[in-house]
Amino acid sequence: MVEPVKRAQAGVRNFAFVWAICVAMAFLINLIFGDRPLLAIALDGQPFVDQVAWGVAIALAASVPVIVGIRVIPFLAPLRNQFAELGTRIDFSGLNPLWMAMFAGFGEEVLFRGAIQPIIGLWWSSLIFVLLHSGTYQFRSMNWTKAGFAVMIFVVSLLLGYTFVNVGLPAAIVAHTTFDVVALFALQRLLRQYAQRTQPHICLP
Repeated sequence: MVEPVKRAQAGVRNFAFVWAICVAMAFLINLIFGDRPLLAIALDGQPFVDQVAWGVAIALAASVPVIVGIRVIPFLAPLRNQFAELGTRIDFSGLNPLWMAMFAGFGEEVLFRGAIQPIIGLWWSSLIFVLLHSGTYQFRSMNWTKAGFAVMIFVVSLLLGYTFVNVGLPAAIVAHTTFDVVALFALQRLLRQYAQRTQPHICLP
């Protein structure tokens, strides 16, 4: 069961700060090592409306089965608890999940898909993507549930990388954002259910 957390929770400001760092690093990496301007890379691919549609469709097709599986399959209960523990470190008030997803989706995709992947390739950029999430998912103390998360993040990164190559950078941004929206709102609901289970029941006379 997930215990109440005492440390400060990550909010929109934290995600906005990470977004700013990611975008700044993307432009710097592209300026130093890139063969083409980052703006030109962003304008490549299919028409924008098609990219948005593909991004949403790819994200829903990938995220919904994973979220449902984690929620309902008994064998994945440790993974579900690990997922919930991650949620205790996030501020879910208001529309925070939506804003967080937008900051993360835009910033990380501009950096990893727009700037890094064209330089070092899909597989290496996906590996770096996993390593840079090691603090968030606490991969330093590895167990099988955290290993499962690491593999899942790597596969998602590969999917986003293929989306970038075959559809375009906006599609990867939309897919990442949609995936995070689904995951964060599912996590918010899971935490509410855990909280209801831990509330004491009052026996009326």
